[in-house]
Amino acid sequence: MNFSEIKDLLKAEAEKLGFSYFGFTGTEPLNDFSIFESWLRKNVFGTMNYLNRPDTLAKRADLQLLMPDARSVMVLGTAVSQPVTQTQFKIASFAHYYDYHEQIADRCDQLIQRVSQLAGTTPKYLVCVDAKPVLERSLAVRAGLGWIGRSSMLIHPSFGSFNLLSEIFLSWELPPDEPYAADGCGDCRRCAEACPAGCIDPEARLIDASRCISYLTIEHKGDFPSQRAAERCGDWVFGCDVCMAVCPWNQKAIPVESYLKSFDFAEDLESDLFISESEFKQKYKKSPVSRIKSSGWKRNLRNAIANQK
Repeated sequence: MNFSEIKDLLKAEAEKLGFSYFGFTGTEPLNDFSIFESWLRKNVFGTMNYLNRPDTLAKRADLQLLMPDARSVMVLGTAVSQPVTQTQFKIASFAHYYDYHEQIADRCDQLIQRVSQLAGTTPKYLVCVDAKPVLERSLAVRAGLGWIGRSSMLIHPSFGSFNLLSEIFLSWELPPDEPYAADGCGDCRRCAEACPAGCIDPEARLIDASRCISYLTIEHKGDFPSQRAAERCGDWVFGCDVCMAVCPWNQKAIPVESYLKSFDFAEDLESDLFISESEFKQKYKKSPVSRIKSSGWKRNLRNAIANQK
């Protein structure tokens, strides 16, 4: 079986496993790395100092450092739905599912196992799900899956930007897809105009992460950096979907039923202000919310209550 046939098998099995879209590219350096370096020099990444570490920078610049045997990369998108209903506070769409890292990685492993059995050959491979130093949106563009919008999010022409990306580095040298060359944003700047934090630069297609509500409610530890920052978060208690919710491409995106397992939040989240750390761990086990621990969750809840008042 040749590599073109293996590529077709990967696409067919990925669709069966519920991935929304997928594409292939090589492991040569990405031209967008210089844009990432320029963004770092602006010092707008808040306390996420791991982004600027020499070891992670080197891996973003040279994909082969992540997996020396890699000869191609399969980029996969998992579309998620906008929440139909919210609690009395707002929670980002991806958090309405159990932690996606493990679920998507498991699907990627299943994909390689299925295709290896069908093809009669097993590759060396590495699965990346938002936890390794990869410029995944740039890889997705080069794999022909969409463009980076003014919001800095990857926008797929059929599934919009409510998506979770993952990558499989493969020792198989698979034929690459043509990069996505079109730009569907045109003159639209709704994302920047709607952003409560005013953190989107629609011309550069970059964000000031240190002001972003998702950063403040998830990545930032301790008290909010200022009263103004706390007020900008409004009633968001975990992440933010505003820039995506107003995007015309999401308003006409294909409806999806994700393979990800849904996580249901209680209607009364204020009661979480009084639970212990052990109760929090049990209640939010395998939920993305567990990442910010009880202290971060309670901080966000207190802030949202104050902002609603």
